[in-house]
Amino acid sequence: MNFHGAITERIADGTTRSTLVITVGADRESALPALVKTWDEFVAAERARTTLVVALSGANLPVPAAGTPQTFEFSGVYDGQVRTIMRVPGAEDSTTPDSGRCKGEQPRGGGGSFYCAPLLVSATAELVNR
Repeated sequence: MNFHGAITERIADGTTRSTLVITVGADRESALPALVKTWDEFVAAERARTTLVVALSGANLPVPAAGTPQTFEFSGVYDGQVRTIMRVPGAEDSTTPDSGRCKGEQPRGGGGSFYCAPLLVSATAELVNR
């Protein structure tokens, strides 16, 4: 599911393209990850710091529609890269500490709560109608 919307990524040559952050579930103690299907489940997982996400970077990724979560099928290559993800507004008030930005990534200013996610490169994604 995509709850983050499209994110603009700056490429080394100075151009930009859209990237996606896909929520694949929420971690549960002593159980398989839970599916996250609604905005309320997503915010609860963000507050609990249990969100499982993957960032996608690739040419021609679809731009999700605003307002409602959408389901995507995706693939890509994990080559060790990571991406800093900002938690949704309303999740900053958690009593569980956040892992913070990815090593080497500097803040652009402003507040918020951040965590590090694996980045799939050469990614493709397709909207799934359910």
